[in-house]
Amino acid sequence: MDAGVAADEERHLSRVHRAAGGPPDPRQGPGAGAGDPVKPRYQADGNQSAIVDALRDAGCSVSLIQGANGVPGIPDLLVGRSGRNYVLEVKRPKAKGQQGGVLSDEQRSWLACWRGSAAVVTTADEALRAVGLLP
Repeated sequence: MDAGVAADEERHLSRVHRAAGGPPDPRQGPGAGAGDPVKPRYQADGNQSAIVDALRDAGCSVSLIQGANGVPGIPDLLVGRSGRNYVLEVKRPKAKGQQGGVLSDEQRSWLACWRGSAAVVTTADEALRAVGLLP
């Protein structure tokens, strides 16, 4: 993702956080309490920027939403195309000698309860297919 896009998204999240009274406290949520360790900040899988770029190049709007509200399990991307919205969870693809990305229990639970369009993707082609741009 280029620096300009990242800066735009950071400014957007800053406005959202100000409107909500501040950014979410990462310690809040299931099992959080005094003495509980704070979960590490969200780190995108290495393939996410290529997926976001491919979706945007195809005319989709894309927002990074994972962790935006502090709820565990929220997918990484909100994608808009032709009046429809999709949520995409980006995982690392399998590589020689390595395991691909694995859904957490929270992610599996969230996706199982979601009543809209959702997909788990590892490549730009899978993402384009998930939003109906490839057969």
